[in-house]
Amino acid sequence: DKFIPMFVFGTLMSETTLAMLGVAPTEKQNATLYGFRKSGLNILEEEGSVVNGHYFQINENELKVLDRYESLDSKYGYHRFLVNVKVGGEWKRVYAYQVKPT
Repeated sequence: DKFIPMFVFGTLMSETTLAMLGVAPTEKQNATLYGFRKSGLNILEEEGSVVNGHYFQINENELKVLDRYESLDSKYGYHRFLVNVKVGGEWKRVYAYQVKPT
């Protein structure tokens, strides 16, 4: 199975939410995204800001579940994009969700 690295910062940090969705991530760790700030349920680029969240890995089927949960690419949903996060002193290239700009 191919594993997809993710950075989550909101409801997807919740064990209850993940369990309800049938998603069982591996390698879950605290992570920091630099150059962004939280704005409600979204993240926006902002120099000097940080967003704390979780890093984990999921399989391709679980990614499809999270994409549906985040209404990926629907009119008011999120899009998935690549960011660099720091996990335990190491930089990792991962996917995160962000509300699509209007």
